[in-house]
Amino acid sequence: MKESKDVAYAYLFNGRLAPVEFLQYILSDLGLAASGKSKHELLLGLGEYLISRRSRDLTTVLIVDEAHLLSAEILEELRLLSNLETTDDKLLQIVLAGQPELDESWIHSGSGS
Repeated sequence: MKESKDVAYAYLFNGRLAPVEFLQYILSDLGLAASGKSKHELLLGLGEYLISRRSRDLTTVLIVDEAHLLSAEILEELRLLSNLETTDDKLLQIVLAGQPELDESWIHSGSGS
């Protein structure tokens, strides 16, 4: 993916973050300004970025490694990010990689229902 001009991605390998830190990390990894911004500002910035990329037929991916270690709070943030969409497309592709415990975490958080 590093070589692709059509795909931008954020790679999260440490899910032990507070929700605002989680969003700051994603934006920062995508090359966007994130420091000192509120959650509202982070979400607006991310939304604008994703809409801009989608309008140019570009793909944006969030890869979460060790996802089985994510807190219920961060799983909920991921669920909410998965709702970013147009009438035709998802704006953000989310890939969760983790141990089998991820299935249990996802189900018990309410995100898998």
